[in-house]
Amino acid sequence: MLRSALVALLALFVAVPASAQIAPGPKVHARLIAERDAVQPGSTVTVALELDTRKGWHTYWSNPGGAGQATEIAWTLPAGWKAVPIQWPTPQAEVVGPIMDYGYEGKPWLLVDITAPKDAKPGDTVTLQAKAQWLVCAEVCVPEDATLSLPMSVGDAALR
Repeated sequence: MLRSALVALLALFVAVPASAQIAPGPKVHARLIAERDAVQPGSTVTVALELDTRKGWHTYWSNPGGAGQATEIAWTLPAGWKAVPIQWPTPQAEVVGPIMDYGYEGKPWLLVDITAPKDAKPGDTVTLQAKAQWLVCAEVCVPEDATLSLPMSVGDAALR
C-alpha cells in the first residue's frame, strides 16, 4: 500500500505541466546608478536602484495592492552618510483575477537621496552598499535579492 502511494506521488511530480515550471535564472537584473560621479561634503546625491525586469514579469510598488510585496533596500553606508526612504515612480495598475496590484514592468528606477556628512574628506572614495529584495511575478511569484555596491567620490561632481 505504501509502495503504491509513493509511486502515485512520484507520478504526480513527473506529470507537472511545463507551463508550471519557472524559467531558470534571475527574472530581474538590479544595479545602482548615481546621478553624478561625486558628491560634495554635506550635499546630497540621488541614487537609483534600477530593476531591469524580464519581459512578462513585474515587481511591486510601495503599496502593492491586494497581493505582492514592495521592493526593500537596506543601505550599509559609511559613518555619517544618510539615506532617505525610496521615492517611488508612479506605478501601473494590473488586474490579476479579482485582485488589483500596483507595480512595474520594464526598467523602473527607485530613487533614494543619499547625503554625505559635512566632514567628508574631498578626494576620498567611499562605497555605498545596498541589499535589495523584491518579489517578481508572472504566473508565479519568485522572491529575489541582490547585494549591490557603488563607489562614490567626495568632491566636485560631473553629471552623468
